[in-house]
Amino acid sequence: MPFIDIGAVLNSDFLIIVSPAGKSSHIKFGIAAASKKPIYVFDSNNETGNFTKTGTFYIFKNVTKFDGDIASFIQLILDNEL
Repeated sequence: MPFIDIGAVLNSDFLIIVSPAGKSSHIKFGIAAASKKPIYVFDSNNETGNFTKTGTFYIFKNVTKFDGDIASFIQLILDNEL
């Protein structure tokens, strides 16, 4: 992962993850979680609730999981961050 990605996460106000996501998303997730940034996870397949496939870090207080339609997910972020 290029160092610019780390800086981008550290300089962001929040992080959006669309699940399923690639391996680098977990690194970015960890950086955002350690920085106590809000993290929004769009999870249309409920994979984050299946602990045999994913880690338990999706239960952190700063993580909001969403499994509805994309328009509602975007509205949720706008409502929380603007």
